Formats: sequence, structure tokens, C-alpha cells
Amino acid sequence: MHKFAAFIRRDWQIARTHSVGMIFDFAQTFATLLSFYFIGKLVPAHGASSLQPYGGDYFRFALVGIVFGMVMSAAYGTVTETISFERGQGTLEAMLLTPTSFLTIVGIKAAWDLLRAAAKVALYLIIGVWIFGVSFAQAAWGSALVTATLIALVFLGLGMFSGAAIFVLRETGSVETIFGWLSRLLGGVYFPVAVLPSALQRLARWLPLTAGLEGIRQGLTSGASLNQIRRPLMLLGILAIAVVPSGLALLRWSMTLARRQGTLGFE
Repeated sequence: MHKFAAFIRRDWQIARTHSVGMIFDFAQTFATLLSFYFIGKLVPAHGASSLQPYGGDYFRFALVGIVFGMVMSAAYGTVTETISFERGQGTLEAMLLTPTSFLTIVGIKAAWDLLRAAAKVALYLIIGVWIFGVSFAQAAWGSALVTATLIALVFLGLGMFSGAAIFVLRETGSVETIFGWLSRLLGGVYFPVAVLPSALQRLARWLPLTAGLEGIRQGLTSGASLNQIRRPLMLLGILAIAVVPSGLALLRWSMTLARRQGTLGFE
């Protein structure tokens, strides 16, 4: 726990030095929400059949997709960001000479990034309620929390694959960008999956973000219990069990390979 506290304190101090960037990040996200709020004005209340399973409110649909998409981004990017940051600072090899394993470092950094993402989710949901008048009166917050946790685990595991690729290939930025873009496009972040062509709908159903957002939206808009969203939960649970251990093993193997090749600290 003292290591956890030390790393969290360090990351908090680093975040404080980039306070202007945090302000611009907040402003950018708020502007995005404002844009989707006015786009939602073009959708008649309860007029779009594809929105009926989610209460017919387009802005609430988009708000949930955008803010919980932050959880995906934070979980997926934390490993590669940690590797890139420590390499860029020249501290990766020095840290690995200490009794603290790199997997411990990654775990603590992931906890920090996910705590920040959770704070952002809470903030933007509050903004949605207080400023934009979104209603979550029937929300089952427990169902949403369990689903979001599973999303984080799945994408954390997938992020470990990307981290391993950095040690082996030294570059995965394009792959991460394409994967993130496809997940948002097909995963139902900005519009219901039902509006996609049938072939893309079948593809989208296999994406973890699609299942995750489906479970979260059902929980927040209709108060669905865990039993009522068991299908997306089962899919996310199976994926988490598969990708987290395999991602850990691959990340460990790639680090060992980089040590042997002498490329551990090379960008």
C-alpha cells in the first residue's frame, strides 16, 4: 500500500503541473456534449424507433456512450501510456532495477487512470442532469457499475496486448487509433447499433464496447437488474477471463524478450 500511495502521489503531482491541459480537456468534452445536445434537438421526442429501447432520448443515449467510452479509453491506453511515459523520461530501466515489478507499476497506474476516468464519468453525468436536464430517475446504478468494471477489465487486458507490441514492434499507435475509432463507430457510442447495415450489426455484436454500453444503458434508462442484462455481462466476463491473464503473460514475455535484446528502454 505504501507503494500505491507513493505512485498515486507522484501521478497527482504530475497532473497538477498540467492543470491547463485538464481545463482544456474538460472544455473540449463539454463542447462535445453541447454539440450532441443540439443534435438531439433534431430527433423528435420518442420519434426514433431505434431509440425506443433506451427511452427515446437521443442526448441521454449519446451522453452515456461518450462518458462511459472514457472508461474504455482509460483502461485500454494505460499500459501503453505508462511504457511511453517512462521510456520518454528515461526512468523505465531504472525502475525495473528496484524491487517493484513492472506489473505492479502498471497496476497502480491503471488504478490511477481508472479513478480519474470514474471522476470524469461522475462529473459529466452530474452536468448532464443539472445543466442539460437528463433524467436517471429509474437508473439501477449497481448494474451500471458492474458493467463498467467489466468493460475496464476487458480493455485493460487488450491494452496489455498493445503494451507487449510496443516492446516487440516499438510502435502500435496506428493500431490503437484504428481500434479505438472502430469501437466507437460500431460500439453504439454515438448512435444505436440498430441503424447500421446488417453485416456491421453482426460484427458490432462481438465488440466488448457494444455489450458494455448495452448493459449500462439498460441499467441507467430502464433500471435493468443484473439478471436482466446477464447476456452482455456473460460476454464481458468471458472476455475478461480470457484477455487479462493472456495479456499479463504476453506483456511479461515481451519484457523478457526486450531485456535479452537490450531494447527495453529504446523508443
